Amino acid sequence: MKAIIIAAGMGRRLKPLTDNCPKSMLLIDGKSILQRSVDTLLRNGISRIAVIRGHCANKVNVEGPVEYYENSSFERNNILHSLFCANDFIGDEIIISYSDILFTDDVVEAAKNFSGSIGIVIDKNWQQIYEGRNEHPISEAELALSNEDSVKLIGKNSVSTPEATGEFIGMVKLSANGSIIFRKEYKKLMEKFRMGDEFQRAKRFESAYLTDFLQEIIEQGYNVQPIYIDGGWMEIDTHQDYQRAQSFYERKA
Repeated sequence: MKAIIIAAGMGRRLKPLTDNCPKSMLLIDGKSILQRSVDTLLRNGISRIAVIRGHCANKVNVEGPVEYYENSSFERNNILHSLFCANDFIGDEIIISYSDILFTDDVVEAAKNFSGSIGIVIDKNWQQIYEGRNEHPISEAELALSNEDSVKLIGKNSVSTPEATGEFIGMVKLSANGSIIFRKEYKKLMEKFRMGDEFQRAKRFESAYLTDFLQEIIEQGYNVQPIYIDGGWMEIDTHQDYQRAQSFYERKA
């Protein structure tokens, strides 16, 4: 099984820490966010890992059997287009992850055990994460509306807080068939849209999120299924998040 970690973004909310350092390389208790993710994947039997670099690409380096891909247009585009900079790596069974999340072995295990074509990891216990997290309002959450078998809606401002089933944590699991679907549908979109066109909830196709793509393939009739978890992860998007992560690992030590 393989994994891709998307680590091309500029991490603007963590400036000035990210002026000359990628967010994924910020240290938490002496180890970078990215290294912690790679270590967790390796520990759970993920034997090949690709990292997509962009901002300060030469500083994105970790220990382990990692392959690197470059998004030279990271300042103009977003997560969706970063992912497909590693288009030729997407195949077989694969886990796709954001680079600014920390996750436990249990989260990886849940993703690995998913046997459908396209599964997205959804935290049903998501509201607890926002207690005291005032620098990252709930309105920024990538919420999902789903049942036991399929996801109906996903994305920022797509689902109201009361109706949300949970929060998409930024991790997707694809089967070999799911990888084929991802590559085929992305190719179709690239042929159909110009970078300046509106796409799903993105004002411009070039700034589309992964959730915009997921919503598109849902609307194309593919069954995107939920992989439910109850906590076991942490997003690092703001200075407050970063400090909370530091405090968490200090308490563990």
